[in-house]
Amino acid sequence: MDSLRFEDAALYLRVKRMEVLASNIANADTPGYQAKDIDFKAALEETQRQMLTVQSTNKSHLGNIAPTSIDPQIAFRPVSQNAMDRNTVDLDQERASFTANAIRTQFAMNQAVDEYVEMGQMLSKIV
Repeated sequence: MDSLRFEDAALYLRVKRMEVLASNIANADTPGYQAKDIDFKAALEETQRQMLTVQSTNKSHLGNIAPTSIDPQIAFRPVSQNAMDRNTVDLDQERASFTANAIRTQFAMNQAVDEYVEMGQMLSKIV
């Protein structure tokens, strides 16, 4: 990613979290499957920290302030229910987390689309 805005990073992390949550739901009946999740807040804070870190290659130049990659840490979710097959997926929790994340993702997507439409309208007035 050459140029990354904070909003783009947040949207990317939301989509990554949806993938993890969807995987949990899909594996709800898989024996031994361990539910996973992304700590969205920690991942976003780390991305923001990377974006704000300025590296200089020369006294008069600033380095790239965008992170070179966004790699959220995927961790096992704490067990909320015991199961005979050692599967730790709690479908109620996964569905609620997925739904909340989907709503936030849609909101972020709408914000991004609105911003890009507004930029396009401003550019069309200039040209």
